[in-house]
Amino acid sequence: MSSLPNPFANQIGSTFSADAPALSPHEESLDWVLEAVQQQLMTFATSEDAIAGGMAKPNAQLTAIFDNAAKNPALETTLQLWRNNDFSQMPNLVVLADADMNGAQGGFSAATQTIYLSGSLVQHDPLVGAVGVVIEEMGHSLDTLLHPNGGDTQGDEGELFKATVLGTKLSQAEQFDIRQEDDRGWVRVDGEAIAIEQATAIQKAVVSGHRVDFNGDGRTDFLRQEKGGWDNDSIITANVFLSLGNGTFTQVNLPESFNLNADHGVNIYTDNQY
Repeated sequence: MSSLPNPFANQIGSTFSADAPALSPHEESLDWVLEAVQQQLMTFATSEDAIAGGMAKPNAQLTAIFDNAAKNPALETTLQLWRNNDFSQMPNLVVLADADMNGAQGGFSAATQTIYLSGSLVQHDPLVGAVGVVIEEMGHSLDTLLHPNGGDTQGDEGELFKATVLGTKLSQAEQFDIRQEDDRGWVRVDGEAIAIEQATAIQKAVVSGHRVDFNGDGRTDFLRQEKGGWDNDSIITANVFLSLGNGTFTQVNLPESFNLNADHGVNIYTDNQY
């Protein structure tokens, strides 16, 4: 397993490892992912709702997610660290080949205190998918802090945590379904199976996806367009993924002015003109 130098070593203490060959450079992608995750967590921790709680009254949003949060001061302690941009307690971050992820996009292991990410996710979708997955796994990590003697919040608390941090509104039915999920899985590291709490689907609420044959080759392509808070920047907010017919895609970035409207009309984009 090859290791990549960690530019945040004096701040995070994380280790990057890459098993997957023929991937685009991980360093640049992971640097961006870590920076974006930290910014999201710090923004959440410094929000009015998070600060209003304090030690005496833990954050209501998070106590509704984690069943042991109201009894454990580790929640407010962690939020205070994030407010101070202190991520020294952040788990290690390791990239594995997809074959070793057992179908997961990411996962957190309490035994190794490590967040594992699939190589293809980091390569093809670091701007949205990897950031969302790392935030979800930070939720799993936080749940471990709140259960120092073992135990686990019912359902996929990481997914609920991610929705809270990103401001994604979930219906009662969606929350109920997430509470019934079994997020347990495993990854393989150096031939050894390691138990994880996993993320298996890219964040659905921040990206609008539309499937259609864009280039007339008879294959199903899809359009990815960011929504909500994810669209508050000018970094690849929309792109088309053209199917190669073998499970892989060619990514075509669209201009930042691109916007797909829900007006039941026809939108046409050609030769960089919309």
